[in-house]
Amino acid sequence: MGLPPTAIVESLRRHVLFADLDEAAFAKVLQLLRVRRLSEGELLFAVGDHDCNLYVVRSGKLALRTLNEQGLDPITRVLTAGDVFNEYSFLSGHVDEQSVEALSTATLWFIPRDAFQGLLAQDARLREHVARLTPHRPMPRKLRSQIYEGEQVLWFGRRHALFFLGKIALPTVLLVLSLALVLLSFLEALAAFGLVLRGVSALMALAALGWLAWQVLDYYNDYFLVTEERVVHHERIVLLYDHREELLLDRVQQVEVERGTFLDTLFDLGDVVITAQGANTTVRFDHVRNPAAIGKLILDATQRARHRISAGERARIRAALRARMGITAPSAPRASPALPASPSLLERLRAWFARVRYEWLPRVQVVRGDAIVYRRHWLILLKGIAAPTFMLGGAVGLLAVGRMFLPSLFTTLLSWPFSALVVPILLALVVWWLWCYEDWRNDVFVITSDRILDVKRTPWGILGTRQRAAELRNVQNTTVTTRGIIDVIFNVGDVSIRTAGMENELLFDRVWNPLGIQAEINRRVQQALERAQRQQAEQRRQELAEWLGIYDELTRLHARPPLL
Repeated sequence: MGLPPTAIVESLRRHVLFADLDEAAFAKVLQLLRVRRLSEGELLFAVGDHDCNLYVVRSGKLALRTLNEQGLDPITRVLTAGDVFNEYSFLSGHVDEQSVEALSTATLWFIPRDAFQGLLAQDARLREHVARLTPHRPMPRKLRSQIYEGEQVLWFGRRHALFFLGKIALPTVLLVLSLALVLLSFLEALAAFGLVLRGVSALMALAALGWLAWQVLDYYNDYFLVTEERVVHHERIVLLYDHREELLLDRVQQVEVERGTFLDTLFDLGDVVITAQGANTTVRFDHVRNPAAIGKLILDATQRARHRISAGERARIRAALRARMGITAPSAPRASPALPASPSLLERLRAWFARVRYEWLPRVQVVRGDAIVYRRHWLILLKGIAAPTFMLGGAVGLLAVGRMFLPSLFTTLLSWPFSALVVPILLALVVWWLWCYEDWRNDVFVITSDRILDVKRTPWGILGTRQRAAELRNVQNTTVTTRGIIDVIFNVGDVSIRTAGMENELLFDRVWNPLGIQAEINRRVQQALERAQRQQAEQRRQELAEWLGIYDELTRLHARPPLL
Protein backbone atom coordinates (compact mmCIF):
# COMPACT_ATOMS: atom_id res chain seq x y z
CA MET A 1 0.00 0.00 0.00
CA GLY A 2 1.20 3.50 -0.76
CA LEU A 3 0.69 6.77 1.02
CA PRO A 4 -2.60 8.64 0.53
CA PRO A 5 -2.45 11.77 -1.65
CA THR A 6 -2.58 14.08 1.38
CA ALA A 7 0.56 12.44 2.79
CA ILE A 8 2.39 12.86 -0.55
CA VAL A 9 1.43 16.54 -0.63
CA GLU A 10 2.72 16.94 2.93
CA SER A 11 5.97 15.21 1.95
CA LEU A 12 6.45 17.74 -0.84
CA ARG A 13 5.45 20.60 1.45
CA ARG A 14 8.17 19.67 3.94
CA HIS A 15 10.85 19.38 1.27
CA VAL A 16 13.47 22.14 1.26
CA LEU A 17 12.38 23.17 -2.25
CA PHE A 18 8.90 24.15 -1.12
CA ALA A 19 9.05 24.53 2.69
CA ASP A 20 9.37 28.34 2.55
CA LEU A 21 6.70 28.93 -0.10
CA ASP A 22 3.43 30.57 0.80
CA GLU A 23 0.20 28.66 0.21
CA ALA A 24 -0.63 30.44 -3.05
CA ALA A 25 2.76 29.64 -4.63
CA PHE A 26 2.65 26.05 -3.41
CA ALA A 27 -0.85 25.63 -4.86
CA LYS A 28 0.51 26.67 -8.27
CA VAL A 29 3.23 24.03 -7.96
CA LEU A 30 0.68 21.33 -7.09
CA GLN A 31 -1.22 22.08 -10.29
CA LEU A 32 1.83 20.86 -12.26
CA LEU A 33 1.82 17.35 -10.73
CA ARG A 34 1.57 14.39 -13.09
CA VAL A 35 1.34 10.63 -12.45
CA ARG A 36 3.55 7.86 -13.79
CA ARG A 37 3.30 4.13 -13.07
CA LEU A 38 6.15 1.63 -13.34
CA SER A 39 6.02 -2.15 -13.46
CA GLU A 40 8.51 -4.26 -11.55
CA GLY A 41 11.98 -4.03 -13.10
CA GLU A 42 11.11 -1.07 -15.35
CA LEU A 43 13.82 1.55 -15.84
CA LEU A 44 12.72 5.11 -15.05
CA PHE A 45 15.89 6.74 -16.35
CA ALA A 46 19.55 5.82 -16.76
CA VAL A 47 22.81 7.69 -16.24
CA GLY A 48 23.18 10.22 -19.04
CA ASP A 49 19.46 10.50 -19.79
CA HIS A 50 18.12 14.04 -19.93
CA ASP A 51 15.41 13.50 -17.34
CA CYS A 52 15.24 16.63 -15.20
CA ASN A 53 11.79 16.11 -13.63
CA LEU A 54 11.24 16.10 -9.87
CA TYR A 55 9.80 12.80 -8.58
CA VAL A 56 8.07 11.73 -5.38
CA VAL A 57 7.23 8.07 -4.66
CA ARG A 58 3.62 7.36 -3.74
CA SER A 59 3.86 3.56 -3.64
CA GLY A 60 6.36 0.80 -4.32
CA LYS A 61 10.14 0.56 -4.09
CA LEU A 62 12.82 1.85 -6.45
CA ALA A 63 16.59 1.38 -6.54
CA LEU A 64 18.72 4.49 -7.07
CA ARG A 65 22.17 3.81 -8.51
CA THR A 66 24.88 6.49 -8.48
CA LEU A 67 27.93 6.58 -10.76
CA ASN A 68 31.13 6.49 -8.69
CA GLU A 69 34.75 7.38 -9.47
CA GLN A 70 35.52 3.84 -10.64
CA GLY A 71 32.81 4.03 -13.29
CA LEU A 72 30.52 1.62 -11.44
CA ASP A 73 26.90 2.32 -10.49
CA PRO A 74 26.03 0.44 -7.28
CA ILE A 75 22.70 0.85 -5.49
CA THR A 76 23.16 3.76 -3.07
CA ARG A 77 19.57 4.24 -1.92
CA VAL A 78 16.26 2.38 -1.91
CA LEU A 79 13.40 4.80 -2.49
CA THR A 80 10.08 4.16 -0.76
CA ALA A 81 6.75 5.98 -0.39
CA GLY A 82 7.22 9.68 0.40
CA ASP A 83 10.81 9.96 -0.90
CA VAL A 84 11.59 12.86 -3.23
CA PHE A 85 14.45 12.50 -5.72
CA ASN A 86 16.20 14.03 -8.76
CA GLU A 87 16.29 17.48 -7.12
CA TYR A 88 19.70 18.48 -8.54
CA SER A 89 18.70 17.96 -12.16
CA PHE A 90 15.32 19.57 -11.51
CA LEU A 91 16.94 22.78 -10.25
CA SER A 92 20.02 23.06 -12.44
CA GLY A 93 18.95 21.34 -15.65
CA HIS A 94 22.21 19.37 -15.57
CA VAL A 95 22.17 15.67 -16.33
CA ASP A 96 22.40 13.75 -13.06
CA GLU A 97 24.70 10.73 -12.88
CA GLN A 98 22.07 8.41 -11.47
CA SER A 99 19.86 5.55 -12.62
CA VAL A 100 16.49 4.67 -11.10
CA GLU A 101 14.76 1.30 -11.60
CA ALA A 102 11.61 -0.15 -10.05
CA LEU A 103 12.10 -3.02 -7.59
CA SER A 104 8.33 -3.53 -7.49
CA THR A 105 5.24 -2.07 -9.08
CA ALA A 106 5.42 1.64 -8.28
CA THR A 107 3.40 4.83 -8.66
CA LEU A 108 5.20 8.15 -8.93
CA TRP A 109 4.09 11.74 -8.88
CA PHE A 110 6.32 14.13 -10.77
CA ILE A 111 6.66 17.79 -11.68
CA PRO A 112 7.88 18.35 -15.28
CA ARG A 113 10.84 20.72 -15.28
CA ASP A 114 9.67 22.50 -18.45
CA ALA A 115 6.30 23.30 -16.87
CA PHE A 116 8.00 24.43 -13.66
CA GLN A 117 10.32 26.74 -15.61
CA GLY A 118 7.27 28.26 -17.28
CA LEU A 119 5.78 28.89 -13.84
CA LEU A 120 9.02 30.54 -12.70
CA ALA A 121 8.87 32.90 -15.68
CA GLN A 122 5.46 34.09 -14.49
CA ASP A 123 6.05 34.28 -10.72
CA ALA A 124 8.90 36.57 -9.61
CA ARG A 125 8.73 35.58 -5.91
CA LEU A 126 8.91 31.88 -6.75
CA ARG A 127 11.78 32.61 -9.12
CA GLU A 128 13.74 34.39 -6.36
CA HIS A 129 13.08 31.50 -3.96
CA VAL A 130 14.38 28.89 -6.42
CA ALA A 131 17.39 31.06 -7.34
CA ARG A 132 18.57 30.90 -3.71
CA LEU A 133 18.53 27.09 -3.84
CA THR A 134 19.97 26.59 -7.32
CA PRO A 135 23.66 25.62 -7.48
CA HIS A 136 25.45 28.63 -8.93
CA ARG A 137 28.96 29.21 -10.15
CA PRO A 138 30.15 32.74 -11.01
CA MET A 139 30.44 33.12 -14.77
CA PRO A 140 31.31 36.09 -17.01
CA ARG A 141 28.20 37.60 -18.53
CA LYS A 142 29.47 37.21 -22.09
CA LEU A 143 29.86 33.47 -21.49
CA ARG A 144 26.30 32.82 -20.32
CA SER A 145 24.88 32.93 -23.82
CA GLN A 146 27.50 30.41 -24.98
CA ILE A 147 26.50 27.69 -22.49
CA TYR A 148 23.95 25.16 -23.67
CA GLU A 149 20.86 24.27 -21.66
CA GLY A 150 21.79 21.87 -18.88
CA GLU A 151 25.54 22.14 -19.52
CA GLN A 152 27.88 22.30 -16.54
CA VAL A 153 31.06 24.40 -16.71
CA LEU A 154 34.10 22.61 -15.31
CA TRP A 155 36.76 25.25 -16.00
CA PHE A 156 36.95 28.71 -17.51
CA GLY A 157 40.19 30.62 -17.98
CA ARG A 158 42.36 32.96 -19.99
CA ARG A 159 46.01 33.06 -20.89
CA HIS A 160 48.63 33.42 -18.17
CA ALA A 161 49.27 36.87 -16.66
CA LEU A 162 52.86 36.78 -18.01
CA PHE A 163 51.44 36.58 -21.53
CA PHE A 164 49.33 39.64 -20.76
CA LEU A 165 52.35 41.50 -19.37
CA GLY A 166 54.29 40.72 -22.52
CA LYS A 167 51.47 42.16 -24.66
CA ILE A 168 51.30 45.43 -22.72
CA ALA A 169 55.07 45.86 -22.30
CA LEU A 170 55.67 47.99 -25.42
CA PRO A 171 52.70 50.36 -24.95
CA THR A 172 53.70 50.75 -21.30
CA VAL A 173 57.28 51.65 -22.31
CA LEU A 174 55.90 54.12 -24.83
CA LEU A 175 53.72 55.68 -22.14
CA VAL A 176 56.70 56.00 -19.78
CA LEU A 177 58.75 57.63 -22.56
CA SER A 178 55.99 60.16 -23.18
CA LEU A 179 56.02 61.08 -19.49
CA ALA A 180 59.82 61.38 -19.61
CA LEU A 181 59.56 63.81 -22.54
CA VAL A 182 57.15 65.95 -20.51
CA LEU A 183 59.68 66.13 -17.69
CA LEU A 184 62.51 66.94 -20.11
CA SER A 185 60.48 69.79 -21.59
CA PHE A 186 60.72 71.63 -18.27
CA LEU A 187 64.55 71.53 -18.16
CA GLU A 188 66.13 74.92 -18.66
CA ALA A 189 68.56 73.57 -21.25
CA LEU A 190 65.66 72.38 -23.40
CA ALA A 191 63.34 75.32 -22.77
CA ALA A 192 63.42 76.30 -26.45
CA PHE A 193 62.04 72.90 -27.41
CA GLY A 194 59.58 72.69 -24.53
CA LEU A 195 56.42 73.19 -26.60
CA VAL A 196 57.54 70.70 -29.25
CA LEU A 197 58.49 68.09 -26.65
CA ARG A 198 55.16 68.43 -24.87
CA GLY A 199 53.28 68.07 -28.18
CA VAL A 200 55.24 64.97 -29.13
CA SER A 201 54.74 63.51 -25.63
CA ALA A 202 50.98 64.13 -25.84
CA LEU A 203 50.78 62.27 -29.17
CA MET A 204 52.91 59.43 -27.77
CA ALA A 205 50.72 59.22 -24.66
CA LEU A 206 47.52 59.07 -26.71
CA ALA A 207 48.98 56.36 -28.94
CA ALA A 208 50.27 54.40 -25.94
CA LEU A 209 46.95 54.62 -24.09
CA GLY A 210 45.01 53.52 -27.18
CA TRP A 211 47.43 50.65 -27.77
CA LEU A 212 47.26 49.67 -24.09
CA ALA A 213 43.45 49.72 -24.07
CA TRP A 214 43.40 47.62 -27.23
CA GLN A 215 45.70 44.99 -25.70
CA VAL A 216 43.66 44.84 -22.49
CA LEU A 217 40.42 44.41 -24.43
CA ASP A 218 42.00 41.81 -26.71
CA TYR A 219 43.24 39.82 -23.71
CA TYR A 220 39.85 39.72 -21.99
CA ASN A 221 37.97 38.84 -25.18
CA ASP A 222 39.87 35.54 -25.55
CA TYR A 223 39.02 32.60 -23.33
CA PHE A 224 39.18 28.82 -22.93
CA LEU A 225 36.32 26.70 -21.67
CA VAL A 226 35.86 23.11 -20.52
CA THR A 227 32.37 21.77 -19.85
CA GLU A 228 31.11 18.26 -19.17
CA GLU A 229 30.38 17.96 -22.90
CA ARG A 230 32.99 19.94 -24.87
CA VAL A 231 36.14 22.08 -24.95
CA VAL A 232 36.05 25.57 -26.49
CA HIS A 233 38.73 28.05 -27.60
CA HIS A 234 37.41 31.50 -28.44
CA GLU A 235 39.72 34.07 -30.07
CA ARG A 236 38.47 37.55 -30.84
CA ILE A 237 39.95 40.84 -32.08
CA VAL A 238 37.38 43.61 -31.72
CA LEU A 239 35.71 44.51 -35.04
CA LEU A 240 38.33 42.55 -37.01
CA TYR A 241 38.32 38.84 -36.23
CA ASP A 242 36.26 36.26 -34.38
CA HIS A 243 37.26 32.59 -34.23
CA ARG A 244 35.82 29.81 -32.07
CA GLU A 245 36.79 26.14 -32.03
CA GLU A 246 34.72 23.46 -30.31
CA LEU A 247 35.44 19.80 -29.73
CA LEU A 248 33.08 17.29 -28.10
CA LEU A 249 34.62 15.37 -25.21
CA ASP A 250 33.32 12.11 -26.70
CA ARG A 251 35.77 12.68 -29.57
CA VAL A 252 38.87 13.46 -27.49
CA GLN A 253 41.62 10.95 -28.17
CA GLN A 254 44.73 12.53 -26.65
CA VAL A 255 45.70 15.47 -24.42
CA GLU A 256 49.27 16.78 -24.45
CA VAL A 257 51.02 19.45 -22.38
CA GLU A 258 53.78 21.46 -24.06
CA ARG A 259 56.23 23.80 -22.31
CA GLY A 260 58.51 25.73 -24.64
CA THR A 261 61.14 27.28 -22.38
CA PHE A 262 62.62 27.21 -18.90
CA LEU A 263 60.44 30.22 -18.01
CA ASP A 264 57.34 28.18 -18.85
CA THR A 265 58.41 25.56 -16.32
CA LEU A 266 59.43 28.16 -13.77
CA PHE A 267 56.11 30.02 -13.90
CA ASP A 268 53.99 26.92 -14.53
CA LEU A 269 52.56 27.92 -17.89
CA GLY A 270 52.30 26.12 -21.21
CA ASP A 271 50.01 24.82 -23.92
CA VAL A 272 47.35 22.12 -23.67
CA VAL A 273 46.78 20.40 -27.02
CA ILE A 274 43.54 18.41 -27.27
CA THR A 275 43.49 16.00 -30.20
CA ALA A 276 40.47 14.12 -31.54
CA GLN A 277 39.97 11.34 -34.05
CA GLY A 278 40.75 12.30 -37.62
CA ALA A 279 43.32 14.58 -39.17
CA ASN A 280 43.87 18.18 -38.09
CA THR A 281 41.21 18.05 -35.40
CA THR A 282 42.91 19.77 -32.50
CA VAL A 283 42.08 22.54 -30.08
CA ARG A 284 44.97 24.36 -28.39
CA PHE A 285 44.81 26.13 -25.03
CA ASP A 286 47.99 28.22 -25.33
CA HIS A 287 49.90 30.04 -22.56
CA VAL A 288 47.60 28.86 -19.76
CA ARG A 289 48.41 28.60 -16.07
CA ASN A 290 48.96 25.12 -14.63
CA PRO A 291 48.52 23.27 -17.96
CA ALA A 292 49.09 19.85 -16.39
CA ALA A 293 46.06 20.29 -14.12
CA ILE A 294 43.93 21.49 -17.04
CA GLY A 295 45.02 18.52 -19.14
CA LYS A 296 44.14 16.15 -16.29
CA LEU A 297 40.76 17.85 -15.89
CA ILE A 298 39.99 17.30 -19.59
CA LEU A 299 41.09 13.67 -19.46
CA ASP A 300 39.02 13.10 -16.30
CA ALA A 301 35.99 14.75 -17.92
CA THR A 302 36.47 12.59 -21.02
CA GLN A 303 36.69 9.44 -18.90
CA ARG A 304 33.66 10.56 -16.90
CA ALA A 305 31.68 11.03 -20.10
CA ARG A 306 32.60 7.49 -21.15
CA HIS A 307 31.71 6.19 -17.69
CA ARG A 308 28.26 7.76 -18.09
CA ILE A 309 27.79 5.93 -21.37
CA SER A 310 28.90 2.62 -19.82
CA ALA A 311 26.68 3.05 -16.75
CA GLY A 312 23.68 3.92 -18.90
CA GLU A 313 24.36 0.85 -21.01
CA ARG A 314 24.50 -1.39 -17.90
CA ALA A 315 21.17 0.01 -16.72
CA ARG A 316 19.57 -0.85 -20.05
CA ILE A 317 21.14 -4.32 -20.06
CA ARG A 318 19.51 -4.97 -16.66
CA ALA A 319 16.18 -3.80 -18.08
CA ALA A 320 16.58 -6.07 -21.15
CA LEU A 321 17.45 -9.08 -18.98
CA ARG A 322 14.47 -8.45 -16.70
CA ALA A 323 12.24 -8.38 -19.75
CA ARG A 324 13.83 -11.61 -21.01
CA MET A 325 13.33 -13.26 -17.61
CA GLY A 326 9.69 -12.16 -17.52
CA ILE A 327 10.18 -9.89 -14.49
CA THR A 328 9.08 -6.79 -16.32
CA ALA A 329 5.55 -6.82 -17.70
CA PRO A 330 5.34 -6.06 -21.42
CA SER A 331 4.59 -2.45 -22.19
CA ALA A 332 1.05 -1.63 -23.25
CA PRO A 333 0.81 -0.83 -26.95
CA ARG A 334 0.62 2.84 -27.69
CA ALA A 335 -2.43 4.19 -29.42
CA SER A 336 -1.88 5.22 -32.98
CA PRO A 337 -1.77 8.99 -33.37
CA ALA A 338 -4.84 10.54 -34.88
CA LEU A 339 -4.55 11.57 -38.49
CA PRO A 340 -4.28 15.33 -38.93
CA ALA A 341 -7.35 17.07 -40.29
CA SER A 342 -7.32 18.07 -43.94
CA PRO A 343 -6.25 21.70 -44.36
CA SER A 344 -8.90 24.19 -45.38
CA LEU A 345 -8.86 26.04 -48.69
CA LEU A 346 -7.55 29.19 -46.97
CA GLU A 347 -4.72 27.22 -45.33
CA ARG A 348 -3.79 25.64 -48.67
CA LEU A 349 -3.72 29.08 -50.32
CA ARG A 350 -1.53 30.45 -47.54
CA ALA A 351 0.84 27.49 -47.92
CA TRP A 352 0.97 28.02 -51.70
CA PHE A 353 1.76 31.74 -51.34
CA ALA A 354 4.40 30.89 -48.72
CA ARG A 355 6.06 28.45 -51.13
CA VAL A 356 5.98 31.00 -53.96
CA ARG A 357 7.33 33.71 -51.68
CA TYR A 358 10.06 31.40 -50.45
CA GLU A 359 11.08 30.42 -53.99
CA TRP A 360 11.48 34.01 -55.16
CA LEU A 361 12.38 35.79 -51.92
CA PRO A 362 14.09 33.07 -49.89
CA ARG A 363 15.25 33.69 -46.34
CA VAL A 364 18.80 32.94 -45.22
CA GLN A 365 17.49 30.42 -42.67
CA VAL A 366 14.40 28.24 -43.12
CA VAL A 367 13.13 25.34 -41.00
CA ARG A 368 11.61 22.47 -42.98
CA GLY A 369 10.44 19.78 -40.59
CA ASP A 370 13.52 18.46 -38.81
CA ALA A 371 15.86 20.06 -41.38
CA ILE A 372 17.26 23.59 -41.36
CA VAL A 373 18.25 25.18 -44.68
CA TYR A 374 20.81 27.98 -44.72
CA ARG A 375 21.91 30.30 -47.51
CA ARG A 376 24.76 32.72 -47.73
CA HIS A 377 24.14 36.12 -46.17
CA TRP A 378 22.14 38.58 -48.24
CA LEU A 379 25.27 40.78 -48.38
CA ILE A 380 26.72 38.14 -50.70
CA LEU A 381 23.62 38.49 -52.91
CA LEU A 382 24.03 42.27 -53.01
CA LYS A 383 27.69 41.91 -53.90
CA GLY A 384 26.84 39.49 -56.71
CA ILE A 385 24.09 41.56 -58.31
CA ALA A 386 25.78 44.94 -57.76
CA ALA A 387 27.41 45.18 -61.21
CA PRO A 388 24.42 44.06 -63.34
CA THR A 389 22.06 46.16 -61.19
CA PHE A 390 24.22 49.26 -61.64
CA MET A 391 24.59 48.74 -65.39
CA LEU A 392 20.91 47.86 -65.90
CA GLY A 393 19.81 50.82 -63.83
CA GLY A 394 22.18 53.08 -65.71
CA ALA A 395 20.88 51.89 -69.07
CA VAL A 396 17.24 52.33 -68.06
CA GLY A 397 18.06 55.71 -66.54
CA LEU A 398 19.73 56.90 -69.76
CA LEU A 399 16.72 55.80 -71.78
CA ALA A 400 14.41 57.63 -69.38
CA VAL A 401 16.51 60.83 -69.54
CA GLY A 402 16.60 60.57 -73.33
CA ARG A 403 12.82 60.13 -73.44
CA MET A 404 12.32 63.23 -71.31
CA PHE A 405 14.97 65.62 -72.63
CA LEU A 406 16.18 64.20 -75.97
CA PRO A 407 13.11 62.66 -77.63
CA SER A 408 14.72 62.57 -81.08
CA LEU A 409 17.71 60.60 -79.73
CA PHE A 410 15.34 58.27 -77.84
CA THR A 411 13.35 57.61 -81.01
CA THR A 412 16.56 56.94 -82.92
CA LEU A 413 17.79 54.42 -80.32
CA LEU A 414 14.55 52.46 -80.54
CA SER A 415 14.51 52.48 -84.34
CA TRP A 416 16.15 49.94 -86.61
CA PRO A 417 19.09 49.13 -86.62
CA PHE A 418 19.92 50.68 -83.21
CA SER A 419 17.20 48.69 -81.46
CA ALA A 420 18.92 45.50 -82.66
CA LEU A 421 21.85 46.53 -80.46
CA VAL A 422 20.08 48.19 -77.50
CA VAL A 423 17.47 45.48 -76.84
CA PRO A 424 19.98 42.57 -76.74
CA ILE A 425 22.17 44.58 -74.34
CA LEU A 426 19.22 45.16 -72.01
CA LEU A 427 18.22 41.48 -72.24
CA ALA A 428 21.81 40.42 -71.54
CA LEU A 429 21.89 42.62 -68.43
CA VAL A 430 18.60 41.12 -67.23
CA VAL A 431 19.90 37.58 -67.80
CA TRP A 432 23.14 38.48 -66.01
CA TRP A 433 21.15 39.82 -63.02
CA LEU A 434 18.97 36.69 -62.91
CA TRP A 435 22.06 34.48 -63.22
CA CYS A 436 23.69 36.13 -60.19
CA TYR A 437 20.48 35.91 -58.19
CA GLU A 438 19.91 32.25 -59.05
CA ASP A 439 23.54 31.46 -58.26
CA TRP A 440 22.99 32.82 -54.73
CA ARG A 441 19.54 31.24 -54.31
CA ASN A 442 20.51 27.76 -55.46
CA ASP A 443 23.51 27.29 -53.14
CA VAL A 444 22.29 25.97 -49.78
CA PHE A 445 23.63 24.37 -46.64
CA VAL A 446 21.34 21.86 -44.93
CA ILE A 447 21.40 20.30 -41.46
CA THR A 448 19.09 17.32 -40.96
CA SER A 449 18.70 14.98 -38.00
CA ASP A 450 21.53 12.76 -39.27
CA ARG A 451 23.45 14.58 -42.03
CA ILE A 452 25.04 17.84 -43.13
CA LEU A 453 24.80 18.79 -46.80
CA ASP A 454 26.60 21.42 -48.86
CA VAL A 455 24.73 21.86 -52.16
CA LYS A 456 26.25 23.92 -54.97
CA ARG A 457 23.93 24.23 -57.99
CA THR A 458 24.63 26.43 -60.97
CA PRO A 459 21.73 28.63 -62.16
CA TRP A 460 18.95 26.45 -63.55
CA GLY A 461 21.37 23.50 -63.36
CA ILE A 462 22.98 24.49 -66.69
CA LEU A 463 26.52 23.72 -65.53
CA GLY A 464 25.54 20.95 -63.15
CA THR A 465 25.16 20.47 -59.42
CA ARG A 466 27.66 19.39 -56.74
CA GLN A 467 26.54 18.04 -53.38
CA ARG A 468 28.76 17.06 -50.46
CA ALA A 469 27.35 15.29 -47.43
CA ALA A 470 28.64 14.07 -44.10
CA GLU A 471 27.08 12.00 -41.35
CA LEU A 472 26.60 14.00 -38.18
CA ARG A 473 28.06 11.19 -36.10
CA ASN A 474 31.35 11.57 -38.05
CA VAL A 475 31.77 15.26 -37.21
CA GLN A 476 34.93 15.81 -35.17
CA ASN A 477 34.93 19.53 -34.45
CA THR A 478 33.51 22.83 -35.68
CA THR A 479 35.17 26.21 -36.11
CA VAL A 480 33.64 29.67 -36.55
CA THR A 481 35.57 32.53 -38.12
CA THR A 482 34.53 36.13 -38.75
CA ARG A 483 36.78 38.82 -40.19
CA GLY A 484 36.38 42.56 -40.29
CA ILE A 485 33.93 45.13 -39.00
CA ILE A 486 31.34 44.29 -41.68
CA ASP A 487 31.18 40.69 -40.47
CA VAL A 488 30.71 41.86 -36.88
CA ILE A 489 28.02 44.45 -37.70
CA PHE A 490 25.98 42.12 -39.93
CA ASN A 491 26.71 38.90 -37.98
CA VAL A 492 28.21 37.03 -40.93
CA GLY A 493 31.03 34.48 -40.95
CA ASP A 494 32.24 31.00 -41.89
CA VAL A 495 31.51 27.69 -40.14
CA SER A 496 34.02 24.92 -40.82
CA ILE A 497 32.88 21.37 -40.06
CA ARG A 498 35.67 18.78 -39.89
CA THR A 499 34.82 15.11 -40.23
CA ALA A 500 36.70 11.81 -40.14
CA GLY A 501 36.46 11.23 -43.91
CA MET A 502 39.13 11.61 -46.56
CA GLU A 503 37.82 14.98 -47.71
CA ASN A 504 37.25 15.88 -44.13
CA GLU A 505 35.97 19.46 -44.22
CA LEU A 506 32.69 21.08 -45.14
CA LEU A 507 32.47 24.85 -45.19
CA PHE A 508 29.35 26.93 -44.58
CA ASP A 509 30.88 30.14 -45.94
CA ARG A 510 29.52 33.66 -45.48
CA VAL A 511 26.43 32.61 -43.52
CA TRP A 512 24.30 34.62 -41.11
CA ASN A 513 24.65 33.94 -37.36
CA PRO A 514 27.63 31.55 -37.59
CA LEU A 515 27.79 31.01 -33.81
CA GLY A 516 24.15 29.96 -33.80
CA ILE A 517 24.78 27.54 -36.68
CA GLN A 518 27.78 26.09 -34.82
CA ALA A 519 25.67 25.57 -31.69
CA GLU A 520 22.91 23.89 -33.74
CA ILE A 521 25.41 21.56 -35.43
CA ASN A 522 27.00 20.58 -32.12
CA ARG A 523 23.59 19.95 -30.56
CA ARG A 524 22.54 17.71 -33.44
CA VAL A 525 25.90 15.91 -33.48
CA GLN A 526 25.40 15.03 -29.82
CA GLN A 527 21.88 13.79 -30.54
CA ALA A 528 23.09 11.72 -33.52
CA LEU A 529 25.84 10.15 -31.39
CA GLU A 530 23.36 9.30 -28.68
CA ARG A 531 21.00 7.71 -31.23
CA ALA A 532 23.83 5.66 -32.75
CA GLN A 533 24.98 4.53 -29.30
CA ARG A 534 21.44 3.56 -28.35
CA GLN A 535 21.00 1.54 -31.54
CA GLN A 536 24.30 -0.26 -31.08
CA ALA A 537 23.57 -0.84 -27.40
CA GLU A 538 20.10 -2.18 -28.18
CA GLN A 539 21.59 -4.63 -30.65
CA ARG A 540 24.17 -5.78 -28.10
CA ARG A 541 21.50 -6.16 -25.42
CA GLN A 542 19.35 -8.28 -27.66
CA GLU A 543 22.32 -10.46 -28.57
CA LEU A 544 23.25 -10.85 -24.90
CA ALA A 545 19.67 -11.74 -23.97
CA GLU A 546 19.59 -14.33 -26.77
CA TRP A 547 22.85 -15.89 -25.55
CA LEU A 548 21.61 -16.06 -21.98
CA GLY A 549 18.33 -17.54 -23.15
CA ILE A 550 20.17 -20.24 -25.09
CA TYR A 551 22.43 -20.89 -22.09
CA ASP A 552 19.42 -21.24 -19.78
CA GLU A 553 17.74 -23.61 -22.24
CA LEU A 554 20.84 -25.82 -22.53
CA THR A 555 21.38 -26.06 -18.76
CA ARG A 556 17.77 -27.22 -18.30
CA LEU A 557 17.81 -29.51 -21.35
CA HIS A 558 20.99 -31.35 -20.32
CA ALA A 559 20.45 -31.13 -16.55
CA ARG A 560 23.72 -29.32 -16.00
CA PRO A 561 24.37 -26.96 -13.09
CA PRO A 562 24.92 -23.28 -13.97
CA LEU A 563 28.52 -22.20 -14.54
CA LEU A 564 28.26 -19.41 -11.98
